[in-house]
Amino acid sequence: EALFLCGDRLGVERIAGLLQQVRYEAPDEQRAHEGLLRRLRTWRTPAQLEAAVTADAAVDLALIRGCRRLVRLFLTKHAKLEGPSGLTYDDL
Repeated sequence: EALFLCGDRLGVERIAGLLQQVRYEAPDEQRAHEGLLRRLRTWRTPAQLEAAVTADAAVDLALIRGCRRLVRLFLTKHAKLEGPSGLTYDDL
């Protein structure tokens, strides 16, 4: 949200690219996720994107769910690496 509120188009495009890796087995969740990806590809102004996300609860939830999935994918992929705290992500 911070990226699109400040108009960081490149940052939003990068997040959208990462979110394209996310897939869901549940058809309703996958449809909402695809709707989110469409919104992320077509925004022109930060206000337009914010309005699109906040006006549609399914898209808002898809954004939250997608970010959580990306965090889980990152932690799984980097489980044996040491994080900033000195612990491995697996230890967390």
